Amino acid sequence: MALYGYTKKSSPQKVVVEINIPKVPKKGLSITFAAIFTLAGIFMLTSVLWPILEWQLVYLPKQPTEKFVSPVPKFASPVLANSISDLSTEFTDWVPKSKTVTEKTIFYTVTIPRLKINKAVVEYGGKKSLLGWADSPLPGKPGNNIIFGHSALPTFYNVKDYHTIFTYLPSLKTGDTVQVDYDNVSYKYKVFEMQTVDPEDFSILEQRFDDSYITLITCVPPGTYWKRLMVRARIVKY
Repeated sequence: MALYGYTKKSSPQKVVVEINIPKVPKKGLSITFAAIFTLAGIFMLTSVLWPILEWQLVYLPKQPTEKFVSPVPKFASPVLANSISDLSTEFTDWVPKSKTVTEKTIFYTVTIPRLKINKAVVEYGGKKSLLGWADSPLPGKPGNNIIFGHSALPTFYNVKDYHTIFTYLPSLKTGDTVQVDYDNVSYKYKVFEMQTVDPEDFSILEQRFDDSYITLITCVPPGTYWKRLMVRARIVKY
């Protein structure tokens, strides 16, 4: 006689894993966003105000306190006197418009090692580069060759951007070198003078012909049009 037994198969049990994710309080999330926007606001405000404070506290005290003295009577040059009353409305609206008309486009380059500016293009009457004032003599010639360049807030500085290239011009020091290459000849100049003047003071454009000079001009403090910085250099005799 055979006996049979039956075992009832139990159904598989389901395993449920519960993960509790803590909820972020809405109030805490609001505080986080507020902190981020506050820090961003502080950063932007600092990036605007610090260049002005740095100019007042660091760079300006190093310059002579007396007014720039022109080597010749103010507006001794008829060309200069006629130029100051007519300003260009183009890209260079802060530059006295030149009365000199050149027969051909004149280019040369400027290299300033301290500022890491390498062969920046200068064009007489240019709008997309450094601007060479056409009423000034060419590099290497007796007289004062004048070059205008733009500055901007350090946040936007790019050494290859002609809208910001002279941002750090105030950091130049007496004895720094400036190299000008024109017509396959290199001219070396040494900085000997820096001066800040009012925008309407055009005495920095005056000429003197006892030697060859270059004058670099930009707006200061960087990012403003309040003042004009003049950096003058004299040619080095080889």
